[in-house]
Amino acid sequence: DESAGGDFAAVAQMIAADPSCVTLRDRRGQTACHLAAWYGHSQVVSVLLQSDPTVLRAQDHTKQTPAHLAAWNGHIETLHLIKVHDPQTLVTPNLFGSTPAHSAAMGGCEQAMTLLCEMCPVLWTLRNDQGALPQDICQQNGYAGDDETLAVLGGMGALKCS
Repeated sequence: DESAGGDFAAVAQMIAADPSCVTLRDRRGQTACHLAAWYGHSQVVSVLLQSDPTVLRAQDHTKQTPAHLAAWNGHIETLHLIKVHDPQTLVTPNLFGSTPAHSAAMGGCEQAMTLLCEMCPVLWTLRNDQGALPQDICQQNGYAGDDETLAVLGGMGALKCS
């Protein structure tokens, strides 16, 4: 609850009392870091990272990492923090082959999708299990206006949605 609420001081106290609480999971397999990322509580994510530098690699029952959840909700500051501490999680696929960039596109967060692809250019070329690129999902959901816009999003005009 404290992670979801953003009370980083309470989270720090809980960790001091019982460091193992960092790895506790709910019924969906999500950790406190998943919840903090979902709500964009970067300070809580930082506190959790201080206790356990591997918290960003935790995967829930659909193999989503905290990066997927931060991306889905467009939490730019949290995504920057994740990149600094564990950039590999930004390209980690979930159970459906979707990266955090795909999650951002599915969540309607074009800005987060673009940021992720700029931070990790390989994301422009990674397809999920349905064969979609992140920019394909933006186009399918009407978040980007035309092929020209998506070509710019794709970097140097090289990638366009099919």
